[in-house]
Amino acid sequence: MMSEAAGDLDQYIIAAQEPFEDGLRTLVEIPSVSQHAVCKPDVRRCILSAEEYLQILMKGGTKVDTKSRLIGWDNGLPAVYWKCIRHRKWPTIILYNHLDVQPAEQKDGWDTEPFELVILDAPKVGRQYFGRGTTDDKGPALVGLLAIKFALLRGLPLNFVVVWESEEEDGSMHFPEILAQIKDDLQGLSSPSLLISDTIWPAVHVPSVSCGLRGVINFTFELTTAIDDRNRAKGVHSGLCGGVATNPIIRLSHVIAASVDEAGWVAVRGAHDGLAPLPAEALEAFAQTDAITLETFKRDFGLRSCFAGSVPDLLNRIWNLPTFEVTGIIGGVTEPAGAVKTEIPGYARAHVSCRLGPGQDPVQFEQALRKHVARIDSDMVIIRRGGVSRPFAMDPKGPYLQAAAEAFKTGFGYPEVVFDRCGGSIGAVIHFTELLPGLPVVLLGLSLPTHNYHGTNENFDWRQAAGGIRTFVHYFERVANMPTAQK
Repeated sequence: MMSEAAGDLDQYIIAAQEPFEDGLRTLVEIPSVSQHAVCKPDVRRCILSAEEYLQILMKGGTKVDTKSRLIGWDNGLPAVYWKCIRHRKWPTIILYNHLDVQPAEQKDGWDTEPFELVILDAPKVGRQYFGRGTTDDKGPALVGLLAIKFALLRGLPLNFVVVWESEEEDGSMHFPEILAQIKDDLQGLSSPSLLISDTIWPAVHVPSVSCGLRGVINFTFELTTAIDDRNRAKGVHSGLCGGVATNPIIRLSHVIAASVDEAGWVAVRGAHDGLAPLPAEALEAFAQTDAITLETFKRDFGLRSCFAGSVPDLLNRIWNLPTFEVTGIIGGVTEPAGAVKTEIPGYARAHVSCRLGPGQDPVQFEQALRKHVARIDSDMVIIRRGGVSRPFAMDPKGPYLQAAAEAFKTGFGYPEVVFDRCGGSIGAVIHFTELLPGLPVVLLGLSLPTHNYHGTNENFDWRQAAGGIRTFVHYFERVANMPTAQK
């Protein structure tokens, strides 16, 4: 796949482009959508392909003893577990990524087939990769693996463990069971630390080391207002019943409108309970960097409008505050625009995703939300969907995070690296830290706002991949030379 000699890092990265693209094509073209039961065979096929790729890559020239296996195959969705323990006293880096992806269909506005890797030559970034999973999180997963291979070829005094799961986009519900199968291995590691590349820079030329994650909890709101003799929802004639029959979409809309005010704040009583305020120094330090403005933020994400009135307000909203976001509504006419159907639907459904800030308890939040909805419409049924992630925060002054920031400067050559918080959620972080209390966690993301994380035309690029390999290698070197590292 590439030269067996370690050689110069720059030459290694040039040679790594072909195996990176080969691996990315293999993984992207498997629709590993963990949220769809029909895709479960594809998710498993993706994991099998990933393990095969990993084995082939690592056997090429490293001359070290490595082992990989599939775990969780019979319970939930599986994961790849690979380890290379070369010396029991050397520090160990645990690399975590996920290989499942968000749903995607071309009708959603994709310019290409979502599950077909399209590679375009692009100015400034070299090569641009389009397809679901390119940036979240298959591309970064391969970057980390290629960096580990170079570290092994170079002979860095480190041990490595790789865990690639397949259920992150559905809340990592079975991840504790995955970890239980390798518990003894993980608890026996020397000086372990966790490295994750699944976060986003605030701007194209501003690398960031994230120091926090929001929690997440997802729901489906359902309401049935008319049924047939077989207890199935049915529509009724809008002329015969209009003005008399209650409309489920309208009732659902009342609940939604009562949950978020006109300024975008969550209006659920008790929804902010337990929230730890964002440290003023964190906001001030970030604001002084000029990493983003309201205009650049809107431009990068394609927003025509936003609630935030200032950069501190923007950061507080995306880093810290709870949210109530409706991600889809189903009910009534679904035909193309212009179709006329004079029927009042008998059923409506809304998908709701809520993010939680540091200090908040998902159980308490759910209780508050259920009470809120019951006060407005007692017929509304609320179903929790997927796994639940708790929020997580850490001190940017820690040695591992400082090492990551310095590695970013060397890896990409940008003079400025910021410490921020990620508004997203990674359920595996909490599960790892529960199993290994005090485990250092480093969120060293490579994705950009323009990569359309979770959106249409998701993409990644070779500039980020190449810089990521270089950054990871320099981070590994710093960890290997930490005073705490036992040789």
